[in-house]
Formats: sequence, structure tokens, C-alpha cells
Amino acid sequence: SGPLRGAPPCLATLEKVGKGHAAAWRLADFRTEETGMQARLALDRNPAEPCCKLMFVGGRSGQREKLGHMLLACDEDGSALRGMRIREDLRGRGLSKLLLAVWLRLCLEAGLTPRTRTINKPLLSLSLAAFGFAPTNQRGMLVRVSAAKRARDCVRSTSAHAPGRTAYIRTAFEAPDAATLRAAVDRQLRHGNLELGVPPAALRRALTLRGGRGACTPKRRGRRRPLP
Repeated sequence: SGPLRGAPPCLATLEKVGKGHAAAWRLADFRTEETGMQARLALDRNPAEPCCKLMFVGGRSGQREKLGHMLLACDEDGSALRGMRIREDLRGRGLSKLLLAVWLRLCLEAGLTPRTRTINKPLLSLSLAAFGFAPTNQRGMLVRVSAAKRARDCVRSTSAHAPGRTAYIRTAFEAPDAATLRAAVDRQLRHGNLELGVPPAALRRALTLRGGRGACTPKRRGRRRPLP
């Protein structure tokens, strides 16, 4: 494995937005009567494995403000959530569940299995549980979470009598069956309309960073062999 260099060929057919380090590729648009947002894919130069960043921009009156993003590992048959960040002034409004729903819908449309890497954030764990995700092999550390809306005010407690909800951390999560997952996603997106900006096959290539003209895999670092 190794870091990606340049724009992978599997993104060649997608609409590109921005240049250089700010380059991203449009995947889908989600609109309601009052607002809208766009899901874009950007490259994440992770040296350990092929990864991408799913960025969300939008707002009222057609504004393109950054709302948040999630980090995804690009598996051959799936998309694995590594982490998520919501703009601080937008936290506590249920945006994390909406962004998760968009990602999950993209996975369903692309025929990919959504999963996660190890999750250590209790609030993200709770959001995943709302879609039916469960700790892999029922492992992980169970903690109680306060009802605070901001992450910096959210205190973990090991006391069994502490108020608040419980969440699993230090574990990966696996998705429920496709029917259960689709129903949960539909409930979350019921107040808006999600439109794909690319065909399902192109979406699959983008989320896995594989396919297209030429190999869409990271280049390996290593010493050059001397010429004979």
C-alpha cells in the first residue's frame, strides 16, 4: 500500500470542482424546500490504505459553505467510515445523521457494503446505532454519554448510575441487512430529495478508488533498482 499520486483514472468521468489540493468531484445533491447541499469526493493521501474524503457543502440560497466531511477507507467491495467532522456551529442539529444517510444511500446505489474502522467517538457511535449498526463481534467498550450537544461538553462516564445514553467505542461497526438499512436511510432522507450526479457504476469506482482506464490503486514506495 501507499499514498495516491495525482487524480486516479476512476474519477475521470466525474464533474471536477476546484483545482490542486482543493480539487473535488461531485457525487450527489440533496435538496429540501428550504436548503440544499452537495456531496463531493476528495482524495485523502493516507499512506496506509486507499482513502477518500466525502465533503458536504451547501446552505440556503444556493450558498456553498462547508458543512462537514467524513473520512472513508476505500475497500474493494465496500466503503468504511474512519471518522466524521461537523462544523462546530452546526453541531447538535442532527446533521451527522443526515450526512451518514447520504453516505449510506450512495453505498446502496453503488452496490457497496458500508462498514467502519475503529470508532472512538461516542456521539458518532450513537448516530451509527440509529441506522442499525452494531459493534463487530459484539466487542467494544460501553460508556455513558451526557446529553450535551457540543462534543467538547460531552463527557464520558464509567459509572453505571450516571445519566445519559450508552454507546460503544474502541470497536468497528457492521451494517444491518440491506432492507433494514434502506428503511432507516429512507426515514432520515424523507424530507428531501437525493439526486445522484453520476451513474451507479461510476459511483462505485469513485468510492472504491478502483477501475477506470488504468489501475486506480496507490503506488508503492520503494527504492529504485539500479539498471544492469
